[in-house]
Amino acid sequence: MKIRWLRITGIGPFAGTHTVDFSAFEDSGLFLLDGPTGSGKSTLIDAITFALYGDVARTKDASKDRLRSNHIGDEDPSEADLVFEVGSGIYRVSRTPAYTPVGKKSPRNSRASLTRVVEDPSAPDGWRTIEALASGPRDVGYEIPRVVGLDKDQFLQTIVLPQGKFSQFLTSTSDAREQILRDIFDTQIYVDFSKALTEAAAASKRGIEERRVAATGALEQMRSLAASLAERDGAPPDEEASGASSETPSALGQADALDAGAQDPAPVRRWAARACGDARGAHERAQAGSLDAADLAREAAQALDRGRALAADQAEHARTTARLEELRGAEPEIDALRSRAANARRALAVAPYASSAASAARRLEEAADRVASCARDLTAEEDTPLRSGDLTQEVVADLLARAQALRDEATRTLGALEATLAQERSLPGLREEVSTLEEDHQGALGAVATLESRRDTLPAVIERAQASLALMRSDADALPDRRAALHALDQRLEASRQADLLRAALLGASEELREATAGAKLANAAAADAHDLWIAQSASAIARELEDEVPCPVCGSPDHPCPAPPLDGEITREQVADLDRARDRAEDALRDARSTHQDMVRRIAQLNEAAAGPTALLETQRDQAAVEVAALDALKPRIASLEEDLAQVREQLDGITDELTRARERAASLASQLAERRSALAHTQRHVEGERQGFSSLEARAAHLDQRAQRAASTIGACSDWDGARRAHDEALRSLARALESQELASDTWEDLLLTREEVDALEERISEHEKELYATREALESDRLVRAAACPEPDIAALADASQRAGDASAEATRRAGRLEQHCAQLDAAYEVLDASLAALADAREQAGPIRRLADIASASGPENLVATPLAAWVLIARLEEVLASANPRLAAISSGRYELIAVPDDGTSSRKSGLGLAVIDHDTDSVRSPRTLSGGETFYTSLALALGLADVVSAEAGGVELRTMFIDEGFGSLDSHTLSLVMAQLQALRCAGRTVGVISHVEEMASQIADQIQVRPLGERGSTLRVRA
Repeated sequence: MKIRWLRITGIGPFAGTHTVDFSAFEDSGLFLLDGPTGSGKSTLIDAITFALYGDVARTKDASKDRLRSNHIGDEDPSEADLVFEVGSGIYRVSRTPAYTPVGKKSPRNSRASLTRVVEDPSAPDGWRTIEALASGPRDVGYEIPRVVGLDKDQFLQTIVLPQGKFSQFLTSTSDAREQILRDIFDTQIYVDFSKALTEAAAASKRGIEERRVAATGALEQMRSLAASLAERDGAPPDEEASGASSETPSALGQADALDAGAQDPAPVRRWAARACGDARGAHERAQAGSLDAADLAREAAQALDRGRALAADQAEHARTTARLEELRGAEPEIDALRSRAANARRALAVAPYASSAASAARRLEEAADRVASCARDLTAEEDTPLRSGDLTQEVVADLLARAQALRDEATRTLGALEATLAQERSLPGLREEVSTLEEDHQGALGAVATLESRRDTLPAVIERAQASLALMRSDADALPDRRAALHALDQRLEASRQADLLRAALLGASEELREATAGAKLANAAAADAHDLWIAQSASAIARELEDEVPCPVCGSPDHPCPAPPLDGEITREQVADLDRARDRAEDALRDARSTHQDMVRRIAQLNEAAAGPTALLETQRDQAAVEVAALDALKPRIASLEEDLAQVREQLDGITDELTRARERAASLASQLAERRSALAHTQRHVEGERQGFSSLEARAAHLDQRAQRAASTIGACSDWDGARRAHDEALRSLARALESQELASDTWEDLLLTREEVDALEERISEHEKELYATREALESDRLVRAAACPEPDIAALADASQRAGDASAEATRRAGRLEQHCAQLDAAYEVLDASLAALADAREQAGPIRRLADIASASGPENLVATPLAAWVLIARLEEVLASANPRLAAISSGRYELIAVPDDGTSSRKSGLGLAVIDHDTDSVRSPRTLSGGETFYTSLALALGLADVVSAEAGGVELRTMFIDEGFGSLDSHTLSLVMAQLQALRCAGRTVGVISHVEEMASQIADQIQVRPLGERGSTLRVRA
């Protein structure tokens, strides 16, 4: 991972916006973060960590609330914006800290975004977004560890080297050293795990004790229940029960010696099972006694029931005998009622005939009244009206003949008027028809006027439609030119997008060009050094052959004042040739990389020329052109639709002309029909007026005739009814006389014997009930049950009831005793189940507690199974420290010129044996082992620096080999002498050569002269701080 660019606004002491381009430090590979203590140097590290992980880079108890600057207002922006590069590309992450405005209760939440970017010099800040990856603190927080490959703790252990902690670590006591390593490696989880194991072991011990107490309580409950058996219920009366109860004291004595918490629960279970068995035996015996007592009680109750039934039968026999005597005494009254009912039945047989005769007399009188009434209506003009009492057969026959003649005359006249009545009834229809024809004629005239108006307006509509059609066709003619322009914009947009993609690829080509340039420089320098060494080696060989007074084979001089000095190393011609070939390959690679880079730059220029504008502008222009082409395309169906509408209007004009002709013809036809119907109406009205003969209408005259015919018909009917009623009345009188004769009743006395049918039925019902009761009483007295009851002596009910009560009480007592024993057995069984479960739970708790307690002893080093007597947390720290030492010693050897080497020892004199974190230094110059506290200040610094770099290597390897190409080293450089500082700087240069950019955090003035590239942080008093980049 490489930090490329940082911009902070309103963060910490920095109220304004400050930008740091870390790419400017890549050439030197080393820069100084300089500034006084408290000026805000660490705020930059906090800003980088906050942008990535949403938290600060300080200790765990530090708060990120201080990130938002105190030198800005509530509405001023506060943001950390970071660009970093990993193997998968370049990314940009931005965050704003959450805060609560002054005087407000609701906080303003943090915001965050993560995007993929590329370098683009034309962009406002040099970075162009190509893909949005996440938005919001939660989503960004999830994506960052996946993209970077490190979580926050791993990132801080590798990007900000804790050299200061390792410096303190070298000279600390054992306890302090362990705490420092815990902070560095964050091994609190192992301490928590050991603590959890210890707490689990204690909890298991408490669980065993709780279950032992529960088992003891369950045993005590069973003892109490077993002891209460004899005390509550007493000894059974039979010998078998007495023998069983004699075993209870021994069983109770055995229970007193039992221990529910013992390792072997078998004796407790055996005793408990025996106690339950004894209780069940007592319950079974009690149940048998209860059944015997119930049998005796049932027999006594049955004897009582039989005595009561006999007493009831004897009482019934006495009541039935008395009732029979009463029924025999009522016989004379029943005989009288029987005679009266028979006479009433005979009178009821005559009554219908008498009723018929009375009805016939009433009908005859009513018929006479109707004849008299009809005669008055028919002969209203006569002076002497006919009365109902004057009717005889001759009078009625004469009246009938006159009525029939009058009816026949009215009927003939009505028949002659039927045709004229039909004409009169048709007059309203003729008038309606004339009115309808008049309306239709007016409507036809209106239709003619409407069609003439529509025919006159359609030419103007056709003219307007032709004008609109001409304009649309003119616009549609421009469609090919607009399509060509759209195609050209598509080509320009495609060129612009290709240029954008090539600009993104140009970053990789630029990196390859830089690497090829550096490789070519190194190869040229190595080849030149080889040639110089070869020449020097040749000169040295010649110098070794020179002799005094012998001419030099090169210059010919016999004097050799400055011969070439001898060389320690040597080089062969093949090695020189290999380095030359390596130089040639590096130069070829440089030419290829430069050619590729130039081709990409040239192609980008060509595409930019073809595009002639930025992508965003071209996209806008292309969208506008597409809208215009789409609008012109939409004109085609509109033109076709308008042409179709125009054709329809023309067809409509032709249709209206034809329709107008038809409308005029129809108006003329209706006028002719109207004249014809008016003439027919006048003729019909004249004929009807002549036939009315003084009546208001022919209907009125016909109604008068019909009324006269109906009155005649009524008179005819009344005369017929009177004659029928007379004959019926004579027949009813003859039938009544025959009925009286057949029932042997006198015509003047039979009504005295008459009763209603309900009264006769009631008399007969009373007689029948008397006879039935008399028969039933005699049958009851003769039944076997009452005969036997009369022959038996009277039972003693009181004695039988007393015996049944005593037997019932004995049975209830036996049942209650059996119930108590059953409840006692149930309580014992339940207590046994509780005891058994408690014993099983105690055994399970003991079994499960074993492994937990062994693990707790091993983790806390308090048991013999931890062979090294080292707690788990300390053992993990020892293993991590050994990894760091293995990675740190090569650097320490290089810085100390091979003098020092760090080793782990059981005890370094700081009470480290308890934790196993002893540390010593091997001094190879003296072949001695020294304490780290004997190192000088400079030696302590570079030793701690080697440890910090070793930690970074270990953490990077654990994170899957994540490469950190940017790191910071904190204070300590001021304690180095010039020689040691040069060795340390050489190690830092080695980090640079490995592709890393190292930032040194220091406020020591001497470092400013050692490191040219700097980030200078300067306080501004009450206005916070500012920073300036010098590169």
